[in-house]
Amino acid sequence: MTSRPITRSPAPTPSWRWLAAWLWSLEHAFERARAAQRPEEDTRVRIFVVLGVFALLFACLAVGATRAALFSGAPTARSGAVADARIRGDLVDRNGLLLASNLTHYGLHIDPAEIWDREAAVRAIARALPRVPAARLREIVFGERRAYVMGGLTPEERAAVHALALGGVYFEPEDRRVYPLGGSAAHLIGFSDSHGEGLAGAELAFDRTIQSAGAGGQPVALSIDLRIQGVLENELRALALDQQAIGAVGIVTNVHTGEVLGMASWPTFDPNAPGDASPEALRNRAAQSVYEMGSTFKVFSIAAGLDSGAAAMDTLFDAEGGLQIGNRVINDFHAENRTMTLEEVFLHSSNIGTSRLAIQMGPETVSRYYSDFDLLDAAPIELAESARPVRPPNWNDTTLASV
Repeated sequence: MTSRPITRSPAPTPSWRWLAAWLWSLEHAFERARAAQRPEEDTRVRIFVVLGVFALLFACLAVGATRAALFSGAPTARSGAVADARIRGDLVDRNGLLLASNLTHYGLHIDPAEIWDREAAVRAIARALPRVPAARLREIVFGERRAYVMGGLTPEERAAVHALALGGVYFEPEDRRVYPLGGSAAHLIGFSDSHGEGLAGAELAFDRTIQSAGAGGQPVALSIDLRIQGVLENELRALALDQQAIGAVGIVTNVHTGEVLGMASWPTFDPNAPGDASPEALRNRAAQSVYEMGSTFKVFSIAAGLDSGAAAMDTLFDAEGGLQIGNRVINDFHAENRTMTLEEVFLHSSNIGTSRLAIQMGPETVSRYYSDFDLLDAAPIELAESARPVRPPNWNDTTLASV
């Protein structure tokens, strides 16, 4: 067995040694130039060194600036603009017609240090953008630092200000929620805030779904049909104005599926500017208000009586005269003043006969059936504004005769 000498690869020279060797050779180049009495070569070497040092410095600065701009983890701050606004998907009706969308608007920023004639700048901007707050514009233009003037500029407004060619005027894009239909279906659609959070209507009810759809570039479809919604709103408004009503409500549903095809509340508002609306206009009377159901409750009372076995269709009820309960007397609006079967009680919408049936069933049975009918809870609809009904504090005979 023969042995072989062990060879070792030379260790890599540290980078600082390369730099030291290069500087050492450079210094010797200077000495050789002086020894050979060639000053022009000495000058060229020195110029080369100076250029090399400056090139290295500029390269380091460029790399640092690029790294700071592209790889910095700090968020970009924009005065007045919403930096963390969430992207929301479009809202459409069941046929794909647009209800709500996001459009790019612009925020106006002014740096007064870059403006030559401040008074002229104030006049020019006010003419090009009449809705700009005059006091705030003057305060910023004659101020000392860059500031946010206003947001929500349309592309046309931005172009008008940009055409002034003023120094110190800057624009930054802002994502803004817009509702192209204005007040149509406003209570059902709702609105969101500047941070992209739903505040009312479907914008609030499906907030997470809309945000997820926005991230994927997909729309969110609602059950309403804009054709039905438009007809409903027109008829409701005409009737409310004719009757001089304080408010009015209209709902169209598919009785087989429970889908809401149209929902209108009058008066309405513009979701593009909800802050300008009165509390009465913002109120969705179809979801937030509670109402006396009146004679429609007789359907549930009679159904409960039949299902519980408390009465049959031919069971007789005395509807002659009035029904005295405590200090109250219940009468029929279209009095028959006779004994009627349960079928006749229903056909003639007898208050007396239905009250006698409810008292006969008793508080436990009536309250249980009303609970099973979901009449004691908020309507099972996705709108967060859906109000709970006013529950009776106790189920005595007076209450039973009234529901």
